[in-house]
Amino acid sequence: MINLNPISEAEFQTYLKATIKSYADHNVESGRWPKEESLRLAKDELDSLLPDGLDTPNNDIYVIESRDQNTSVGYLWVNISKELDEKSMFICDIEVHEKFRRKGYAEAAIHSIEKNAKALGGYQNSGKYIWT
Repeated sequence: MINLNPISEAEFQTYLKATIKSYADHNVESGRWPKEESLRLAKDELDSLLPDGLDTPNNDIYVIESRDQNTSVGYLWVNISKELDEKSMFICDIEVHEKFRRKGYAEAAIHSIEKNAKALGGYQNSGKYIWT
């Protein structure tokens, strides 16, 4: 159903722009941030999570590509951490473009990344802290 492809620098810039806006809007709606400061605060928070952009260690961002439609349907951002002797993978963000929602792409992406992470890295657990 899908392929997970590493995001390119150009796609990353598109992803960042949309994610900053979405995260800002979410935090305004929840009452956490004032609208006037929301874009700056969202950008600052993303900059702190990805200080080196795509080169930030232990963070991978993928384009979710539909095999059937041969097009990008969204993005998946994962963080890998190791505490004590246990590796964990967390899904930081998953975004499926609006016209592709409710078609199983997010579920397929999560299943794919968990299956591959456990097979390749011996991850003992995975979790989700989706914040957008």
